[in-house]
Amino acid sequence: MLESSAYDKLYWTSLQLNVFLGMWLSSAAELIKKVQNGGGKQNTLRLTANKDKPVGAIEPIDVSVVAAKLLVENDIAKHNKAKYVLNGPESITGAQIVAMVEERIGAKVDNVVFRDNSILDNSAAASPELKHLFATMKEAADETFDSPLPTVPTSQEILDLAPPKSTPVSVLEQLLG
Repeated sequence: MLESSAYDKLYWTSLQLNVFLGMWLSSAAELIKKVQNGGGKQNTLRLTANKDKPVGAIEPIDVSVVAAKLLVENDIAKHNKAKYVLNGPESITGAQIVAMVEERIGAKVDNVVFRDNSILDNSAAASPELKHLFATMKEAADETFDSPLPTVPTSQEILDLAPPKSTPVSVLEQLLG
């Protein structure tokens, strides 16, 4: 859309990311809190993540820093019509998330479901007018997980301008409060 002639005179930059890290780790944080506050009883750990495919999830604050720095650049022309990929500083697999949970609870996770999209289904049910968006998100997740291609690395321009800093461990700590 932005590349159509209607936007020829408009300066724009597209920031393209996979998924937000807090969302990626939220069910892990919930299980840790439940076990720590509930005497060790576990529910099923439902992860949107694939067991073995790494994803470069990023935190919104890191995206915000990039956007802010782009907005205050003296020479915005060099970023005009650019498409930049943003990933967090560390990619993470579902298996690595499980390991983080097990380290925190001091026990093996009893039951894990990988590639669980129920959060998207629940969101779609709660907001029927946005159902099509959640369906698109599910399709994108499936395409990513089923693709033999590796995660596209963060654009060098982003690494030079404002490299993302939030790691899976630091975000999990924030979620746990």
